[in-house]
Amino acid sequence: MSDEQIPKITIGYKNKKGQYLKDLRVIAFQEGQLFGNLGTLVAQSNQNILDQRGYEVDPDAGVYIYQTKNPKIAYRIYKCFADYGFNGYGDDILIQKLIDRSKNIKLTKFPTGIITHNDRIIGQEIPFFEGHYTLFDTIINSHKERHLKYYKSILKIIKELYDNGIIYCDLHSNNFMVNPQKDKIEIIDFELLNMKFDDKSKKTRIELLSAYKNMISRLNNMLGIDELKIKTDDFEEMNEELSKVYKK
Repeated sequence: MSDEQIPKITIGYKNKKGQYLKDLRVIAFQEGQLFGNLGTLVAQSNQNILDQRGYEVDPDAGVYIYQTKNPKIAYRIYKCFADYGFNGYGDDILIQKLIDRSKNIKLTKFPTGIITHNDRIIGQEIPFFEGHYTLFDTIINSHKERHLKYYKSILKIIKELYDNGIIYCDLHSNNFMVNPQKDKIEIIDFELLNMKFDDKSKKTRIELLSAYKNMISRLNNMLGIDELKIKTDDFEEMNEELSKVYKK
């Protein structure tokens, strides 16, 4: 009977390109070790979702979320992890980049490591926010007076990331989790494809704030609230304009 630790956890990772990522946490499973050792399946993305043409989204797209024995930690596993040759989506590079820039970031909890199976990347170790609900669910079930508080909190989060060289582009209402008891908001779903690093150009800032405004406008539209008529490329001005709009 083997007394090998499952999974095996180490710090430091040499990827297929020969790059050594010294701060990266690695949660490693070998053949036959996944079943029964991932934790409890608590969520999955792209389940029974139709695309814009009305076709069902590829069932292998998206992720499974397993809550581990530690209630504050989850494993985010790609549904296509068993596909031949699959080795993640640059998660090792992404998480090391986030670690490198995390010193001055107080409002966001990043993925904490990569999950591997037979030395191939299959997902991320992430914080698990128990008792939280998506911004979408929170907004449609809360009074309008609280919306401004949520929107300003999100603006503060993405500004802090931006100020530290992290541009989070995947702004939609299911990527923000709200603790309704404390009105605390957490950002989730970090993927390299939907992020930029160290680009503080005016163009990127405008695109980021436009995506933020569009997210709010879509939520407001569902609630019968007029679209935000805000034109700005500055975080502070956006904050001020939000206050003016909601006072009206």
